[in-house]
Order: sequence, then structure tokens, then C-alpha cells
Amino acid sequence: YLNTEEFSTLLIKLGFPLRTVGEQRDLVHELETAKQTVVERGIEPDEDGKVSFWVILQLLRGLRRKTDTQTMRKIVQATAECNLKPSEVAEFQELFMQWCRHDCVDVSHQGHDHHGHLLAKISLLSLLSSSLKLKVEARERSLLTAKIADLTENRNSNGAIDFADFLRIMRWMLDTNFCNINKLVSSAG
Repeated sequence: YLNTEEFSTLLIKLGFPLRTVGEQRDLVHELETAKQTVVERGIEPDEDGKVSFWVILQLLRGLRRKTDTQTMRKIVQATAECNLKPSEVAEFQELFMQWCRHDCVDVSHQGHDHHGHLLAKISLLSLLSSSLKLKVEARERSLLTAKIADLTENRNSNGAIDFADFLRIMRWMLDTNFCNINKLVSSAG
């Protein structure tokens, strides 16, 4: 069993935000749902203000399921907005994950994107230059930085890019022929 303080500390360390009243209210609702599920399975949920292992486990499962659903919804929406074929999404996913093996921040507990990764804005710029051999000059760097800021301004992501945003950025780059990327793509394909 964990007391309330220990339980809150655990959630914060696992990356679940408790900054706003709304986030705290949502968590209390999820906690009550987890307790109810545990009781329905014939297990005692807690003891005098303490939270049991089974309730914590059920809560984490529920939170993960919720974030996975939100993530998939974002990816499906980005795929539709960008008018991408499943094969193109798969190629972009492979590229994104390849870059993430080197330069991503793992935030899988926060459910920010496909497989829990965020690509830092600065990493995207350097990876475009090194991996794709794009010549990113100051003007293009400024355009890309502005596009990233536009995509991420409504989130507390410090400009980090999730997979859905990555799809949107790649679509924008292709549509605007960013740094002559279409010539590179056509010669590679």
C-alpha cells in the first residue's frame, strides 16, 4: 500500500502530470474507476487512505490505454490531413523511429506519440542535414522552426515533435519542396 503522498510522487515520477486542477480531477476519476474495477474482481481496493498495488496497476493500465487511444487518434487524423497512404506512413514511421533511436526523448509513459517518443526540434534540423543530406540554410532553418512552433504551440512540448507532427512536417516539406527535398525523394525512389 502507498499513502497519498507516496502515490502522488510515484505518478509524477512516471510522468503523469498533476499540474492543473483539471489534471488532478481527471486522475481522481481514473483512480475511482480503477478502484471500482478492482472491487468488481473481488480484491480489496485500499486501506484507510492508502492505495493498493492492484489499484495502482489497474490505474496505470487505464491511463496507458487512454493515452494509446489518443495517440492513435492523432496519427489517424494526421494521416488523413496529409492525405498519406498506409505505405507512406509506414516509411515515415521507419524514418522517425530510426531517428528516435539516436535523438529522441523517451516519453512512453506520457503517451505523446507512436511508441512514446518525441523528436527534439534541434535533432530534426540536424538529422535533415545529415541523414537526408538536405542543405538547410538559415532561411530554411527559420521556416522549419516556425512550422514546428506552429504545430506544437498548443502543447507543453517545448517544440518537441511527436509522430503525428512529424507526418505533418514531412507533408509540408514535400508540398513546399523544402530544401529541394522532392529531387532527393525522386532520385531515391
